[in-house]
Amino acid sequence: MKQQTTALELKSGGTLVIIDMQAPFIRHCTNQQFIAAVVDQVKLAISRGWGIVIVEVKPWAYGPTIKAIMELLEGQYDRYKIVQKEGDDGSQHVLEVCQATQLPDLFFRVTGVLIGACVKSTAWGLCTRKHDCFVRVIKEACATNGDTAAAWAAFKEGPRVAVSSNSIDIKPNPIFQQIKLKITSLFSLLMETLYETF
Repeated sequence: MKQQTTALELKSGGTLVIIDMQAPFIRHCTNQQFIAAVVDQVKLAISRGWGIVIVEVKPWAYGPTIKAIMELLEGQYDRYKIVQKEGDDGSQHVLEVCQATQLPDLFFRVTGVLIGACVKSTAWGLCTRKHDCFVRVIKEACATNGDTAAAWAAFKEGPRVAVSSNSIDIKPNPIFQQIKLKITSLFSLLMETLYETF
């Protein structure tokens, strides 16, 4: 798992992609705690002014995105769009709506269900279709209806597709930063002394 935010993410902002957060799919997920993590990602995206694209699979059959997400957006935030798909990969729809509405399309943060199907297909589809983007999948904000550990073990990362913990968004404690800086300084001084000695 990659734990550092990239310069691309910090500079260009991004677009949060929420995949298939519809009741029938969520109901069968083994870990229901991921819903709170998705909601946290929505709140983070809003606070950073990111674009948000909600991907729904056949909403006429499976219903809309769950209320916990939509109540944060409807009438509250204007940088979100909803797209519909029929298969696993929603990447083409995401890229089309980003281009049409000028949402950021260099950095994507992906959340939702199912890890081994729609999440994986959309994440890889984004970087396959758009060769200069970076896709970060937030582990705690994704779920599956089977063995979660096996789904993540089978999830292939690449140079532009990373799986990260949501701890990437937690700012380091200033005390720890000062300690790290002092340790680094001491180590540099030690190495310099050793170099001069030998």
